[in-house]
This record gives sequence, C-alpha cells and structure tokens, in this order.
Amino acid sequence: MCSYDGEILVDKSPVSGRERPWKTHKANSSLLAEAFSRIGKHNKAEKVRHCGSSLKFNVCPEGHEKRLAWANFCRVRLCPMCAWRRSLVIAHQIKAVAHEAVKRQPMRWLFLTLTIRNCPGDVLGDTISHLMKSWDRLTRRKAFTDVVVGWFRSLEITRNLLEDTYHPHFHVLLGVKPSYFIKQKGYLTTRDWVSLWRECLRVDYDPVCHVRVVRNKRNIEREMKILEQKGIFLSPDGRLVEADLAGSAVAELSKYATKSEDYIVYNHYKQKQVRDKVKLVPVVSSGINWDKTDEVVATLDMALSRRRLLAYGGLLKEVWNELQAQGKVQDVEDDHVDLVHVDDDSICRCSVCGSNMLEELYSWIPDVQNYVKKEKA
Repeated sequence: MCSYDGEILVDKSPVSGRERPWKTHKANSSLLAEAFSRIGKHNKAEKVRHCGSSLKFNVCPEGHEKRLAWANFCRVRLCPMCAWRRSLVIAHQIKAVAHEAVKRQPMRWLFLTLTIRNCPGDVLGDTISHLMKSWDRLTRRKAFTDVVVGWFRSLEITRNLLEDTYHPHFHVLLGVKPSYFIKQKGYLTTRDWVSLWRECLRVDYDPVCHVRVVRNKRNIEREMKILEQKGIFLSPDGRLVEADLAGSAVAELSKYATKSEDYIVYNHYKQKQVRDKVKLVPVVSSGINWDKTDEVVATLDMALSRRRLLAYGGLLKEVWNELQAQGKVQDVEDDHVDLVHVDDDSICRCSVCGSNMLEELYSWIPDVQNYVKKEKA
C-alpha cells in the first residue's frame, strides 16, 4: 500500500464531536460500483465509482465550522453516499413543511408503520406495487380522511438475512386533528389500524402495524444521538422539527429506501445485542459474498427502478408544493437534486466569528481508504 503525507479529512458534528460518515459511505459506494459492474450495469458502476471522489469544504480559519461547498455526487438510487445526503435533505424538508403546516391548522402528530409479509426477491417489485396501491386505498377510506389533515410517507426495504427475504414497509407521518384523541371523534386504536390496513392490503392475515404519538415532551440529547446514528446532524440549539416532531420519528421518516448493510453481503454474521433486540452484524474478516451481493443489488435495482418512493398528501402536500414554487424545498428524487446544500449552509462566513471561510479540497485515495487533503499548487 502506498503512503500519503496529506492531511486526512476530519469533519465532525459541532454538537457531539462525532465524525461524519464520509469514509464509510464512500467505501461502501466503491463496493456497490463493483457489484454494478459485475452485473453489467456499467453506466451506473461508473457513476457510483466516482461519486464523492472529491469534496470541497468551506472552513472557518479559527476552526469553528466546516461546511460542504461542492461534491461530485452521482444520485444513483442505491448509492449509499447519495442516500445519506438525501436523508439530510428529507429531514430538513420535513422540518420546513411541518413548521408551515401547523401555522395554518392546529394538529397533532402520529408516527405510523405499515408492513406486509416478507417476500422473495423475484416478487419484490410486484409486492412494492401492491403496497403502493394499498396505501392509495387507505388514504381514500373515510376513517382516514375524517381525522388526517396531512401526511408524509416513505418506503423502506430491509432484508432478512436468515430467510433471504425482503421486507418492504412504509413509515408515515400523520398530522391529525387535535380532536382525534377523543374516542367519539374518530380515534383509531392499533387494532383499528391493523384491521383497516388488512382490508386495504386485501390479505387474509393481520399485518403488523405500529402507531405512536409523537410526544411533546422531548429529550433533546437523546434525539440528537438517535439522529446522528443515522448520519443526520442538528444545529447547536438542538432544534430540527418544530410543532412536536421528535427526533426519533424524523430519523425513521428521513431514511432512504435501502441501506448498504442490506445489499453488501458478508460470508458470516454474528449476533449482537442492541438494546432490547438481537441484531446480526457482519464478520468483516470473513469477506464479502460477491455472488449474493450481486444478486441482491440486481434485485433492489430492478424493484426500485422508476418509482416514487416518497410522497406528501393533504395539507402537507399543499405546503410542500408552495415551498417548492418558492424555491425553499426541492424534489429529492429528481436527478438534479442539490445534495450539497441540504439546509441554509451555503453562506460564506462563519456563523460563530464572522470570518471569511477558506476552501479545502479533499480527494478519495483508494489505497488509503480515506479522504486526503489536496494541497494548492
């Protein structure tokens, strides 16, 4: 391996001091590019291979701030680098839309998860199509329209490693009327949601549904940790979404459809206790199962092709459309979405000391498996 004397990229959250996951996502995007190449998707392979290969930052000379100013993102749907950046855009859009919506109409927030039974890879596309049609049926039901003012829906697909099946499901933010919690005013229990979703799915079993109130009482420190585990970083005051939206709900909603851990498959896994759950984590030294990785990448790429994975409805859609017309939000699924300036982070002065920002350019060095600062000539 070659040695490089350049400075390694250090980009930390100003709140927690945690390292932002540039290195991890770039390394995984390189593995994805190899898989695309092996399955004959050479155009996508080339795009993903060069994604995030150069990063330009605006840096405070006093060390207060470091902000991304430019990067060559590929915007390929499965790319882990672009999926991370999209999740940041989604999180800030939810903030903007929710904040504006509650100005117009008082509402409370529910976080709803809707599932379907796991399916094999060869019917994943059909299963997703069925989910989408079922969601459309649900939004037209009287029990739904009587209480829901607006909604945001995102699709996530996870993979069961032991059974080799796929688990597509929806994460939904529901803005409901304040009277919703009066039982005579249309309140739906978890049992009611299960029954309603079963009818809309048109299945002969009770699908798993989770619904919870997004509470007013907030533990900002805990929420920040949850969000930063997803690669989403807050401003120093800890505020992300107003109008009662908790950080844990936003972290779920702003996930993008797939994670690299689901399609980069290793030969061996071990069990690890994570809070109250047992999770399978890869034994990295066992190496990557290239055949299975290629199979999963091909399956996900086909199933997600030309689909809209995110949607707004009701008042939230009206607000989103207006904010888009004003240039305040953008379509995160557009091929030209700006994944650099995810918030109002394009200013050229440090927000702490007012100093003019300096430019720093970093390049991904495969031999180092990290970003190295490029010195000016």
